[in-house]
Amino acid sequence: MKTIIFHGSPRKNQNSDTLVDYFIRGLNNNGDKEVKHFYTNELNIKPCQGCLTCATSVNHSCAIKDDMEEIYSAYKKASTIVFAT
Repeated sequence: MKTIIFHGSPRKNQNSDTLVDYFIRGLNNNGDKEVKHFYTNELNIKPCQGCLTCATSVNHSCAIKDDMEEIYSAYKKASTIVFAT
């Protein structure tokens, strides 16, 4: 199983991170070890420009090159998505 975790809190090592750590321990105890973390406060994500490249290009990729590329890639592979806020 592949898990991605979105950390919504701007404060690291606080309550949300503690809960996520317990969640990951549970995953690891079940043999699931592939986890990708995204701290949303640290991501460089630009707004949509309405260019429609995502709708008209062959591979339906976004024309904007920012951190969303990595999120899209992880999202396609993930079987579990966690939002921690």
